[in-house]
Amino acid sequence: MNAHVQTEGTAPLVGAPVDLALPGGPGAARAALAGLREIEVDYEDGIAWSWMRHTGRPAITKPLIADGHAWAKQLGVLAASGDVRFGVLGSRFPGIYNLGGDLKLFAEHIRSRDLDSLVRYGEACVALAKTLRDASAAGLVSVALVQGTAMGGGFEGARFMDLVVAERSAKFGLPEALFNLFPGMGAVSHLVRRVGPRRAREMLLDGADFDAQSMYDAGIVDILAEDGTGQDAIRAYARKYRRRHNALSSICGAVRDAGPSDAELVAIVRFWAESALKIADSDLRMMEKLVQRQERLLGVEAAA
Repeated sequence: MNAHVQTEGTAPLVGAPVDLALPGGPGAARAALAGLREIEVDYEDGIAWSWMRHTGRPAITKPLIADGHAWAKQLGVLAASGDVRFGVLGSRFPGIYNLGGDLKLFAEHIRSRDLDSLVRYGEACVALAKTLRDASAAGLVSVALVQGTAMGGGFEGARFMDLVVAERSAKFGLPEALFNLFPGMGAVSHLVRRVGPRRAREMLLDGADFDAQSMYDAGIVDILAEDGTGQDAIRAYARKYRRRHNALSSICGAVRDAGPSDAELVAIVRFWAESALKIADSDLRMMEKLVQRQERLLGVEAAA
């Protein structure tokens, strides 16, 4: 569990080391977390309750990717000091966990035939697995709290956590096939391992939404909670394993190592980026229409 990643700006470098022994220790880590723009963090009895603010569209934007790496890295520092055991990530946006990849950015890069930028975006996303692995080695258990809709990259980001807790009304979707693509930042690897290749292909091609119960039955959601009780379910889980936290965090780390390798994730990112440049103009227009629909729905003005 010694793979590492460094975050600089919005483009983490795959393979570069992260030093969890930062000058200033826990105090500096808390200060760094307080300075994040896209994620806010509160603390309660060994749990860092963290919430995506979604200052723009609730998608996987470059600022959110950068703050996600910083969040995991600094929580690793707090875990190493014993201040924090669980890092929970939810959303402040009512009814939405995350709508997935930055389709607006994708469309721009596809129209300009910018393969390298697509690859860099994807690599920055999947490198979060390495940052979380460092934090896991320090004793952190990361948890996604899904209250609402998690689409595409939102689903992928949640599954990078050690545990996924979903409230019953949560929805999960993989819409990429609707514009002739597939989710390239981890979904394929996780689905194939959890539900098998045949069911994974069906789920990826359908472009359908899945309820929390069906995802729990498939082993994709780890804890299913009634609406409004997700935080209580996490508190109960933390209490249950309080005396066995070393075993829990070590098992979570071992499960990570048994999952997709960094090389596998990066290879799929490149295949995804190359596939993106092959979609038809009609598919690209569908992608852009989805962006417009998101902006109308969310009341966010499109950038000039």
